[in-house]
Amino acid sequence: MKHFFALGVFVGAIATGFATTGREAVLVDLMRVDSEFSLFAQRVGRIDGFLHYMAADALLLNRATFGPEEARAVWQQTDPKGLRLIWGATFADAAAAGDLGYTLGPWQREWPGPDGQVKTATGIFLTVWKRQPDDTWKFVIDGAGAGMAPDKIAALHQAMRSQPAPKAFPPAKPGPREALEKELRAVDRALSEAASVDGVRAAFSKRISDQVILLDYGAYLKTGALAALDKVPPGQKLSWEPLFVSVGASGDLGYTWGAWHGDLTAPDGKSQPVQGLYVSVWKRDADGEWRIAASGRSTQPPETIAQIKARRGQ
Repeated sequence: MKHFFALGVFVGAIATGFATTGREAVLVDLMRVDSEFSLFAQRVGRIDGFLHYMAADALLLNRATFGPEEARAVWQQTDPKGLRLIWGATFADAAAAGDLGYTLGPWQREWPGPDGQVKTATGIFLTVWKRQPDDTWKFVIDGAGAGMAPDKIAALHQAMRSQPAPKAFPPAKPGPREALEKELRAVDRALSEAASVDGVRAAFSKRISDQVILLDYGAYLKTGALAALDKVPPGQKLSWEPLFVSVGASGDLGYTWGAWHGDLTAPDGKSQPVQGLYVSVWKRDADGEWRIAASGRSTQPPETIAQIKARRGQ
């Protein structure tokens, strides 16, 4: 665990750069909640820890489950005995209204292998949080993290620490929540259509923020994201369908999740269809346009995606 803690992922990583008033206080609060979440899970166990901080309608992307009951059942069936998960947020951003936010940071998982030796996996997580009626924060999206080697995590962490705090812009189009969500759904769908016609890089170049993080590509900042997308093989297709949209009351931060489908090129040169679930966190930029601030995906079998769509009435 030493190399994980060497990253210094604690609430102080962000709190030291802010005066804790207004929106900055919300960011510090999110970092605090994420830190408490991690420490609580170490004390009571991963499953009980996650259930305590999970919203009633929370989606686990990597497990394709909704809510605490489904999550508990799946974890109890699939988690290896002795599994330990530890994480710490290094970045947080939130809506001006303080009702929606997200955190990012490194995670490390340990479990005993068949030979008795401890196995380790590391990566970066994305968690979306929503303030509840009782004023507590609960996560509504988790399980979108990507596996990543420790040295790459350290480099990514350093890059994120070197950037200024996330910018806040006045809501460009405050209004009824339903109208805001309809707008964001249309933007997400239009991006998918553009990716199908013009290619992923061309489409994303117009719809990603300067401080974007694309977990699937291990890329941070717009320059890094576009460089990573430059390496996508020509002809590779990617499309998606938003199944759920939520926007903060201030209309400046929201998220979409849904089903994605891609045709990847297999080692033998043949096209190989893949699919799964995705989440995109959207932030309204200075020009009033929605742009992706963070995104992640999971891979799921076709029957699972069909079940998710059926449950969403699609």
